[in-house]
Amino acid sequence: MRRVTVAAVVDALLILLFAAMGRRAHDEGAGVASVLSTAAPFLIGYAVAAAALRLHRAPLDLARGALAWAAGIPLG
Repeated sequence: MRRVTVAAVVDALLILLFAAMGRRAHDEGAGVASVLSTAAPFLIGYAVAAAALRLHRAPLDLARGALAWAAGIPLG
C-alpha cells in the first residue's frame, strides 16, 4: 500500500508542476489557487485513467504509468 501512496503523490506533484509550468508559459498567475484550479481537471483525468488501468495493482510499472499519463492528460 505504501508504494501505491508514494507513486500517487509523486504523480500528483508532477501534474501540479506541469500545471504551474503551463501557467507560467502562458503568463498567467502562479498562485497556489490558480495552479490548483488549472491542475484539477488533469488530476481528475489521471485518476480516472489510473483507475481504469488498475495502476494500483502495479504502481511502479512504468509502461502502465506512462499509459495513465498519456490517457489522463487529454482527459483533463
